[in-house]
Amino acid sequence: MKFRIHLLLSYWIIFHKNYDIAVANPLFGRNVRQIRYGEFQYVASLMHRISQYRIGWNTYHICTVALITRRHILTAAHCFDNVSPNSTQIVIGAPYLTHGRVYYPLWFITYSIWSGRNVLHEARINDVGVSKLTALVDDSIEPVPISTLTNDELYELEVDVAGWGLFESNRGSLVMRTAKLNVMTNELCQRKIRRLTRSRFQLHPRLLCTAARPYILLGSGDSGGPLIYSNMIVGINKATMPTHHLILDSQKVNLHVGIHYFLEFIFETVQDSFQWS
Repeated sequence: MKFRIHLLLSYWIIFHKNYDIAVANPLFGRNVRQIRYGEFQYVASLMHRISQYRIGWNTYHICTVALITRRHILTAAHCFDNVSPNSTQIVIGAPYLTHGRVYYPLWFITYSIWSGRNVLHEARINDVGVSKLTALVDDSIEPVPISTLTNDELYELEVDVAGWGLFESNRGSLVMRTAKLNVMTNELCQRKIRRLTRSRFQLHPRLLCTAARPYILLGSGDSGGPLIYSNMIVGINKATMPTHHLILDSQKVNLHVGIHYFLEFIFETVQDSFQWS
C-alpha cells in the first residue's frame, strides 16, 4: 500500500524543525495490529477540544499519552507546544476514539520548566511532560505503573508501543494500533545512524532506540505515547531517525526518551500536594 507524504503542518513543525527528527505516517510495519478491547486501556489521545459527540475523522489528534495515575497523564513535552489546557481534551478507555471517555486537562508542566532549565538544546532531550486532569478517571481504567529500570537495563529487551497515527488523507486513525519492538544498545544505534548518515552522530544517554524485523516505524500520531516493558512504562515515544532519509525506510530506528532520569519530576508532579497553574 502506498502512503502519500502529506502531513499536517503542525506535525512537521513539531518533529522536523524543532527536534531534528523525521516522521512517518501511522505506526507502520508488517506486524502492526489493531488492539483488542481490554488492551492498553491506559493509553489515551490528546486532541483539540470538540464536542464529544463529534469525535471522528475530523478530530485533530495531537499526540498519544499514558494515564499514570487516575488524574495524571505522561507524554512528550513537545505535545504541549502551541496548545493550552482550555483548548484540549483527553479521550481514553477504548480502542476506538469514538468509544472513549472524554476528560479535560487542568494544567500542563514540562520537565524543562519544572527544573528551571528551559533551553532549546536541552528541551530536545528532556522531552517529558505531565498533565493533571480536572476529574478522576473512571475506576475501570487502571493507570500504567512507572518502571524504575535504567536505560542500560532495557537493552535487548522486547517492548510494546501503542497509539494512533495519521493516514494518507491526513485524517487521524480512529483505531489504536500496537506493535512489539526491540531495544537497541546506544552503541548499536549510533553505528546504524552513522552508517546511514555518514556522520559522527552521538546518541544522548537519556534516549533509547528501538527497531524490529521486519521493520516497524513510529508515526506522528504515536509521538508522546508510552514505551512499555512488562506492563510498565519505561519510555516515551519521540519519532524516527535519521532525518534525511525516505520516510518509510527499513533502516531507520525509532527514538524514545527513557524515563529513568525523570523519575523525580514525575513522582513530584503527580502528588496531591503539587500545585501548578
